[in-house]
Amino acid sequence: MRLTSVKLAGFKSFVDPTTIAVPGQLVGVVGPNGCGKSNVIDAVRWVLGETSAKQLRGEHMHDVIFNGSAERKPVGRASVELVFDNSLGRVGGAWAQYTEISVKRVLSRDGDSNYYINGQHVRRRDVQDIFLGTGLGPRAYSIIEQGMISRVITSKPEELRVFLEEAAGVSKYRERRRETELRLEDTRENLSRVGDIQAELETQVGHLAQQAEVAGKYNELQTQLALNHNLLTFTRLREADTAKTRYGNEVQKVTVALEAETAKLRENERALEDLRHKHYQETDHLSQLQGNLYAANADVQSLEQEIAFLGENRRRMTVQLDGLATEIGEVERRISEAHGERDRFQSDSERARAAIGERAADVERARAALPAAEEAARTATANVKSAGTEMSAAEQAQGIEESRESHALKILSQLEARKNRLKQENMALVFPEPEKLAGLERERDSLREKVSGLETQQKDAEGRLPALEDERRAAVTTLQEKTREVANLEAALKALESQQAKLDNNSKLADWARQHALDRSERLWQAMHVEAGWDDAVEAALGVRLNAARLSDESNLSSLLRDAPPGNFAVFIERGVPDIASASSHLRPLSSVVTSTRPGVLAYVKEALGNVFILPDGEEGLALAKVLPPGGLLVSKAGHLFGRQGVVFHGPQSELHGVLQRQREIEDLQGRIPAQVRSRAEVDERLKALEIELREGQDNARRVREELQRARQQDHDLEVEYLKLSQSSKQAEARREAIRVELSEIEKQEEGEKLEMSEAQHALQRGSEAIETIVQRLQALEESARDAQSALDTARAGILAAERAHQEAQYTERSATDKAASQGQLAVSLGERLSALGMNKAKVSEELGALEEGNVRERLQGALQVKSERERILADARSGLEHLADELRSLEEGRLSVEQNLNPMRERITELKLKEQEAVTNAEQYATQLQEAGVTREEMAEQIEKRVGSRTMQAEITRLTEEIAALGPVNLAALQELETARDRKGFLDAQATDLFQAVETLEAAIKRIDRETREMLQSTFDIVSANFTEMFPALFGGGQASLKLTGEEILDAGVQVFAQPPGKKNASIQLLSGGEKALTAIALVFSLFKLNPAPFCLLDEVDAPLDDPNTVRFCELVKQMSAQTQFLFITHNKITMELGEQLVGVTMQEPGVSRIVEVDIEAAMEFARKQAA
Repeated sequence: MRLTSVKLAGFKSFVDPTTIAVPGQLVGVVGPNGCGKSNVIDAVRWVLGETSAKQLRGEHMHDVIFNGSAERKPVGRASVELVFDNSLGRVGGAWAQYTEISVKRVLSRDGDSNYYINGQHVRRRDVQDIFLGTGLGPRAYSIIEQGMISRVITSKPEELRVFLEEAAGVSKYRERRRETELRLEDTRENLSRVGDIQAELETQVGHLAQQAEVAGKYNELQTQLALNHNLLTFTRLREADTAKTRYGNEVQKVTVALEAETAKLRENERALEDLRHKHYQETDHLSQLQGNLYAANADVQSLEQEIAFLGENRRRMTVQLDGLATEIGEVERRISEAHGERDRFQSDSERARAAIGERAADVERARAALPAAEEAARTATANVKSAGTEMSAAEQAQGIEESRESHALKILSQLEARKNRLKQENMALVFPEPEKLAGLERERDSLREKVSGLETQQKDAEGRLPALEDERRAAVTTLQEKTREVANLEAALKALESQQAKLDNNSKLADWARQHALDRSERLWQAMHVEAGWDDAVEAALGVRLNAARLSDESNLSSLLRDAPPGNFAVFIERGVPDIASASSHLRPLSSVVTSTRPGVLAYVKEALGNVFILPDGEEGLALAKVLPPGGLLVSKAGHLFGRQGVVFHGPQSELHGVLQRQREIEDLQGRIPAQVRSRAEVDERLKALEIELREGQDNARRVREELQRARQQDHDLEVEYLKLSQSSKQAEARREAIRVELSEIEKQEEGEKLEMSEAQHALQRGSEAIETIVQRLQALEESARDAQSALDTARAGILAAERAHQEAQYTERSATDKAASQGQLAVSLGERLSALGMNKAKVSEELGALEEGNVRERLQGALQVKSERERILADARSGLEHLADELRSLEEGRLSVEQNLNPMRERITELKLKEQEAVTNAEQYATQLQEAGVTREEMAEQIEKRVGSRTMQAEITRLTEEIAALGPVNLAALQELETARDRKGFLDAQATDLFQAVETLEAAIKRIDRETREMLQSTFDIVSANFTEMFPALFGGGQASLKLTGEEILDAGVQVFAQPPGKKNASIQLLSGGEKALTAIALVFSLFKLNPAPFCLLDEVDAPLDDPNTVRFCELVKQMSAQTQFLFITHNKITMELGEQLVGVTMQEPGVSRIVEVDIEAAMEFARKQAA
């Protein structure tokens, strides 16, 4: 797999789409500082999946997007694409079939980052998976940026191990191991959850089994209850059918009587209807007569209104005539005023037209005088400008000569200062003394002996530390185990004590005990001990007395009796009473399994258990209980109580169940915890002693190491000083000869500069005289130009004044003419208004004469006579209508009497029908209930013969309902839930087995990965160490170097570099110079490349700290490695540039924007040869 090109767009300074071709194995990137060369390295690192902005020399990831320049705006996204040649098929997986692979990354300013392989959107992990084990990656050893080559050699051992893993190709195994560990952790969590669910299911199955038993009893009772309900329903169905028949017969009887009364009512209603029809006719006739009267009244009112309207019109027209006369006089006055104003404005217009002619003549005279003044001003200005140009030329020539003189003086001053500095430097040259060099050599020998002794002490001091560290780790492990055991015991004790404290869970009873100071009293179970195995028996026999509170003062008993507790509660008093004799000598009393250190407690227990005896194993309780005295009981280990007449079974339903067993466990834990605490304290003391001893050993080793480092540093300083002194003599002699040559050159430069200054001074004198003459002539010309310009300004002002006066005269003439025309139009308009007012006055006078009232009053008298006649006819009609109304009222009262007799009959029929319908509804309801219950009437008829009646069935239903209620809440789905829970438990058991197998498989896979990784890492380390040992002397021309592991387990151990250049015995890599560190790091990186050559390698100015001989050796090594690896290097070194087959130039002609210039070296050399030929 070979890199063929890098495509950038919007990435840092590469704002325009840019393609960097990488055709060969050795490609150099050159250019000035700050032009964007390192951005190419950052682009490759970024597209390979780098997520840290710090590694890309930024603060935020969006800093890689071009942020604009002085001439360009910021862009919205950045993209980088790497194109690889995969013709050899080194890329595995799904991409192996492609001969060319492109990897692209795009980032937008909204933070959206996308990866693409061959244009297909992929994850970042997919990109990294392609290069796993190839040495390529965002932080792999194949990409070495500025300063990184020195950091590689000074990195921590753990950081160097990453390079070793990448070279060994185990990074993909580490990733798989991490994924396997995550799956193993998930599997263990799933297994833990399955275990929790299994435990929960076991408890749930037990509860569901009890609930299923209750559900079975409930179903049996419900079956009996349903049968009795069906029988009761059938009985009520037959009763409803009988009631329906009885009510139907009664309805028929009442209906016959109702029909007879209804016939009588119909006859009465027909007579009433005929009379009503006659009454309606008379009413209509009356309405017609009344309408005629209303019409006569309307005629009278109309004539009266017409007489009133005529009088109002006469008054209104009289007022209107008076107003018209007044308005006519006002219009005549305004017409006279308009004629006067029109004559005045016509006079003003004639005067303005005369003034316009005079002002136009003034304007023409002023304009005629203007051209001569303008020509005089232009001539004067041109003369001044010409003289000014001549003056500027002279001043410019004078400035040039002044610059020549100033430059010559400056050069002479610099040469003098340089000459003095060289003379002082020549006098200050110092040559070292031979005696001082010999003394330094003796000091170095003494320091070497001291370093050797300190190295021996360091080895001894550090050799004791691993054993102490192992012993300390073992002590820490033991202490953690002891601490864990103590914590577990204390947690168990706390849980038991918490459970014991929850015995009094009745809040009302607890408040009562607190009120009587009994909440903190000692309980009976705390003061006694029970033989193992008899806890249930003692709990069953004592019952509530097991939790009896100790009453310290017997006198308080009377107050307790007066204020009885709100629940079951017991107290006991310690009295030393004699033991109660056993009533049966051959049975063992239950009190014999109870012991106590306090006689009073033992006496109370024996009293409480006086008639309770232990049932021997294998004996039948009821048979043996026959020989018991009255009130005696036998108890088994399970807590079942046998009496002479029955058995009381013991079940763990009380909160006191297990209290004795928990109390024994509490006492056992209270005895074990102090011993464990003492054991933990002993281990803790031993650990502190080991830590003190280990700390002293570490301090001693650190002290020796620091002293050794100081000694090595002193030796290094002496070596540096010796080299400086030995080289300073040769340098001083060479510098003295160079100073002599440089002083000779300075004297020659001084003679030339003095001649140049003399010529400039003569030219300055001549220029000053010429400038003085030009200044005098320029002053005279400027005075003449000012006079001409003043005359021109005066002429232009006269023209403006004449034009303004002419415009004012024209405005006055137009204004007067417009106003005269306006007043004329007003007079015409007012004349028209006067004519219209005269016509209107004549019309109103004519209408006033036409208004007369005589004819209207005659018509009013005729209308009044018609009205009187119609009032008389209407009164006769009303009298006849009242007689008909009396007859109609009499018939209506008879009809109401008949209807009152019908209503009770109808109500009786309705009542009977409702009862009949109720019986029908009940019968249908009961029939529906029987049908829904799935039984027939024939089946119920057979069953009903065996029953006494509905009352007996109702009593049976009540009894069954009470038994069902006594069962309490019933989980009817318990049977199905029990089956489901058992099926689920079986499924979870199978799942748990599968998870156990998965855990074993994953753990085996991790072990296999660790074994393979360990073998590959060890093999890689051995090869890389051998390559490093071989390559280091090749680069340094001698010396020795090696790699060492910092731990025994290679999977976790770091890698430490030891290097000693030729002639040096440095004990630390930190003592090497910058160039030596760079060469050592190059040897290490190339050792990794030699084992696992990456497809390509990026080097960013790694040759910067190297001198020319080391650079040559570096280039030879790179050329050798280029047979297998493609190199893209950034350099400023000409020697390294010569190595490249192609050179890529990076320029920044536009500020902030990088561009590419590519040169093929071989093609360029061929072109040069052709040009030379």
